Amino acid sequence: MASSTATATPSRLNTFERPPLRTDFEKRVDDVKPMKSDINALILDYLTTEGYPSAAARFSKEANLNPQQEEESVKARQAIQHSIHLGSIQDAIEALNELEPQVLENDPALHFSLLRLQLVELIRSLNKAILQSQNKRRDAAIRDLVHLRAWAENSARDGKKAIPDSIGLGLDGDNDDRVDGDDDNIHGDGSHAHEAMMMT
Repeated sequence: MASSTATATPSRLNTFERPPLRTDFEKRVDDVKPMKSDINALILDYLTTEGYPSAAARFSKEANLNPQQEEESVKARQAIQHSIHLGSIQDAIEALNELEPQVLENDPALHFSLLRLQLVELIRSLNKAILQSQNKRRDAAIRDLVHLRAWAENSARDGKKAIPDSIGLGLDGDNDDRVDGDDDNIHGDGSHAHEAMMMT
């Protein structure tokens, strides 16, 4: 028969249990009190490195810090990233070679990755051209639907219409997209029966 003194109560710790020991590292972390100037320098470094030149410029003025890099250099890096996101890989390679010509020479893996992205974009363009010549849609219907939905939500918000912050897609069996009285579209388990959408 177990003694009742060995059980812990919510208000006090069991005499047999010890609090976990803090490691030396945890003690040192708690002892360090970072200066505000160090935190500000860290934030400025992030904004500069990640390519937010206007935010970095405003933050450096507010925090009385000197900018870490010239704004033109940050904007050039941002333009290269933007070109890659748009799929203009050749423009990105040319801009990178103008900014820092040795980068691609010293990093063949990066150069190969950019060329591979360029090949993917070329295949995508070729696919669109073939579909267009066959009088077929060039993009998947889901792209048009996503753009249409985003436009409709933004238009409603711009028009100050009362719409929820998040509108479910109705793909997970959630009932927030269901119209009242639409009971004939429900399975026996309460989930929706979505019909396949046909686009021509």
